Amino acid sequence: MADKYERIRKEIERKKGTDGPITAEHFAKEQYADRHHFVLELLQNTEDALSKATCPSSGTVHFALSATELTVSHFGKPFDRNDVLGLCSFLDSTKDPSQIGHFGIGFKSVFNVTDCPVVHSGEWHFEIRDYLFPHEIEPERAEQGQTLIQLRFKDSESNLAQGLLDALEKMQPETLLFLKHIREVVWTADKDLVGSISVELFDEYPGVQRRTMRRSRSGLQDKVTQYLVTTASPPPEENAPRQIELAWLYGNDGIEKICDGSLFVAFPTSIRTNLGFHIQGPFDPIASRDTIKDDDLNRSLMGQAADLLAGSLEVFKENNLLTVGLLATLPLAPIVHDPRGIYTQFHNAVKSALADHEFLPTRDGGWARSGCAFIATNPKFIDLGIFSSSRKPLAVRVAVIDSIKSQLHTYHDVRIVDWGWIFKNIKALDLERRSDDWVRFLYEVALEDFQAFCRRPEWMGFPWVRLADGRHVVPKEGDTPRAYLSSDAPHIFPPIRQEVIEGSPQALKFVESSLGVKKPLPIDVLRKEIIPRYKKKTFPDRDSPEYANDLRCFTEAFSSLKAEEATSLFQGVCWIPVRLGGDDKWWGASANEPNADLEGLFEGIYDSNKRPVVTFLDDVVPCLKDPKVRRVLNKFLQSDVPTDNVSLSEIPPDLLKSVRLRQNADGYVSQEQFEGGSKKLRHLDLILNRIGELQTEDARRRSGLLWQTLAKYPQLRQVRYFWKFSNGTYADRLPNPTILKLRSAKWVPVSGALRRPCEVTVDELPSEWQRDADLEALIQFKGTAVAEAAKMVGLNASHLNKLKNLGDAGMSDHEIDALLSRSTTEGTSANNLGGEPDLASVGSISQAHPITQADGGAVEVVAFGEGTNEHGEATPPTGRRTQFKPGTRPGGPVRASAGPVQTSQERRDEIGAAGVMYVMNMDPRLQEAPPNNPGFDLYEEGPDGNPARWIEVKSTVGNLEVAPVEWSRRQFDFATQKGADCWLYIVEHAEKATPNLLRIKNPASKVTGLTLDASWRDLAEMD
Repeated sequence: MADKYERIRKEIERKKGTDGPITAEHFAKEQYADRHHFVLELLQNTEDALSKATCPSSGTVHFALSATELTVSHFGKPFDRNDVLGLCSFLDSTKDPSQIGHFGIGFKSVFNVTDCPVVHSGEWHFEIRDYLFPHEIEPERAEQGQTLIQLRFKDSESNLAQGLLDALEKMQPETLLFLKHIREVVWTADKDLVGSISVELFDEYPGVQRRTMRRSRSGLQDKVTQYLVTTASPPPEENAPRQIELAWLYGNDGIEKICDGSLFVAFPTSIRTNLGFHIQGPFDPIASRDTIKDDDLNRSLMGQAADLLAGSLEVFKENNLLTVGLLATLPLAPIVHDPRGIYTQFHNAVKSALADHEFLPTRDGGWARSGCAFIATNPKFIDLGIFSSSRKPLAVRVAVIDSIKSQLHTYHDVRIVDWGWIFKNIKALDLERRSDDWVRFLYEVALEDFQAFCRRPEWMGFPWVRLADGRHVVPKEGDTPRAYLSSDAPHIFPPIRQEVIEGSPQALKFVESSLGVKKPLPIDVLRKEIIPRYKKKTFPDRDSPEYANDLRCFTEAFSSLKAEEATSLFQGVCWIPVRLGGDDKWWGASANEPNADLEGLFEGIYDSNKRPVVTFLDDVVPCLKDPKVRRVLNKFLQSDVPTDNVSLSEIPPDLLKSVRLRQNADGYVSQEQFEGGSKKLRHLDLILNRIGELQTEDARRRSGLLWQTLAKYPQLRQVRYFWKFSNGTYADRLPNPTILKLRSAKWVPVSGALRRPCEVTVDELPSEWQRDADLEALIQFKGTAVAEAAKMVGLNASHLNKLKNLGDAGMSDHEIDALLSRSTTEGTSANNLGGEPDLASVGSISQAHPITQADGGAVEVVAFGEGTNEHGEATPPTGRRTQFKPGTRPGGPVRASAGPVQTSQERRDEIGAAGVMYVMNMDPRLQEAPPNNPGFDLYEEGPDGNPARWIEVKSTVGNLEVAPVEWSRRQFDFATQKGADCWLYIVEHAEKATPNLLRIKNPASKVTGLTLDASWRDLAEMD
């Protein structure tokens, strides 16, 4: 017996030479990087042995694993001499082409885990040494017909058993998918069952075999997978290569797509085909069997596999297995990267098959070619009957159809009927030929499928809406509705046909919620019905229910509009009932609040178009008393005197120049303007003309109303003029253009005639005119004898009127005496007691000036800094310093007094309370300070609820020129501490109906020095 092994060794040595072992070792290490690859090689040898077995076999392969060795057993054909020679040698295998392996080197992969593999099979018992040479060993006890292959692990591989067990655990049932004889692989560890994989074959369909793959762990089944396999017709010759096969995953819903279709050469290779099924064939692999060669043989076999695919479609169709799920596994679209051309061959085969044969399953259970089919993304589209009768709808499984519909449409001429197709191909005329029931059903389908098309830009351009007259229109054009749910004015608001929504809540919901078709809104009625009527001057009776309904619609619509929309909508629409004075009635686009004095002033004054220049709301109309109506009306009503903005061109250039010269700031003026909000009386020329046209008594009455208006609205008296010169910003007060025009006009009634102010003394003014010293001084009436006498002795006659006003305002004789005493002690100027101011103002703060004494002892500036505009924002500092002669005082707003305040505390509290109340009414955000606070009257909370702004309020019954305010040391220190968060509010004329508010930010920073009054004389140290 030993001689036969010797002969085999010599034969191998003769063929391979003395270098044979070295070459074999090289193959074992270089060709099999995966050290566990030998498991597949052993399964391959077992498959070949089972294929030649002469006795029935269960087809089971057993891997018995211990810590030191692996034993593989099976009951295939026992070894003969050729098998031993093929196992020991390499590159000259004795296998025939029908077997899997024929290189003869696959078995050499076991040398990665063992140095000396052992084989017991039939009469052969040997071990292989030096990779090539068999040596006889003692027989191992084995069952009859059993083959044992024992691999004792290398001593250096301590963790090999665990790694091998992990590899077996990862083995998938698909390993056995295309094997013909192995039915089960079982592995144990130390004789304990660990796991198994198995395959069962069932010939349930003609030409189609079902193969069930199972995997178990510790005797428990944990995975079952089924495949349907089609096979090419077997070749007639004996020992022909293995057949080409295709395998599809078969689940509960039929055939399913495999995400990573693989190429098999009996066992899986590393090639992924991008197909939805597996391919098996006798392809020519490389030695490691990981992939196949790129040669003509393999390309030819791949073409045969593509032909098998086309033929399989017919087989599946005959067995009712050709479903939409199977279509999803096919290569319907080409791919860009296909280096081996595998995918392209299959794609071309499928494209031809679908075009030439009826392989596409239709909804009615039939079949269609690709050019005669369509896919309805919603099955109810088919019920709508909107497709051509020449095409058949495919059977739909929505999840599958969504994945392949674009491919069928793009590459196989299958039409896609979705909402996009409907919007593109269905026209208004097509819809108008349909019945009301059909339109109702369309609405119901659209509601169910709304999310499928609501993001398409064209959906609102589809003529969804069937009108009462049968026409179809789009729901809206821009923001304008084209249809309404119902309407009392169908010629203006065309209604939808009620039959298409009656009895169907779904249709009604789609029309209302999705299409936005609703009943006419008040804004719609306003735009299309009411406003056009008023623009045509078709006015209702003011006391009629029709006008009341119009106003109700105005009110409801206005609440839904933004301010700019309302302004645009009501532009030029005369809808407000107004009166012009007396019994004259009119309609206006805007009006003034009812005001008897202003109505009398503008009565009978018209523009060149014979329209009243100022109108007033006719508030006797009953329906105007509704609070909701009045809230809307108030947006179109003016509550103040009609005014216009003041322009520089209205002030004589000489007057502007004189003002600048007075402050030594004339020359190149880079910028000049009036303070924002400066206004003049509107239509003054027309008023003066009208006064001139009236009879004596009427003219006297109208002039009195003009005088009353000027007295009531102090903003018509002066304007603030700003200019930039050199590096400074300067400011001063100027007479309002209204005052300038009145100075030269004949409008003052005296002795039955109208006179200019310069021709009339104040004593000659009508007795019913309320006296106003400031206004009289500004208008510049003719001087009186008293004024001339005062001038001769060096007195300012206007001071007499000022003193009278102080008494009228509630100042006591004692307080007036104190004021006169301070004026006499400190020296007087035109700004101590009033008159037309000649000092500049920045923002809302009077400008202060330095005092320079003749002996060189200078008392520093009182206040010199920035003011605020109407938004409370700081305006630039003037940067101006004016020189005064010794003994004069500047009249600035901050003064240091060492003496006590002469006004009684009770009186001061009354004036202060009036000022605080006025400020709080002007700004509701402000809150009153707690008692005994450190130096402020009001505060404003920040986002955190804590005070963020502090306000000290100072109030005076006159203006600062005649009634300055006191600022205590405690208040000054608090303002210094708070800095920019502290404000000083000064309320002039605090007890009048229209006080004047001055707001000064960070007042402490504006103080650069003190003006000392006569009370400091009492503090002087006596030697």
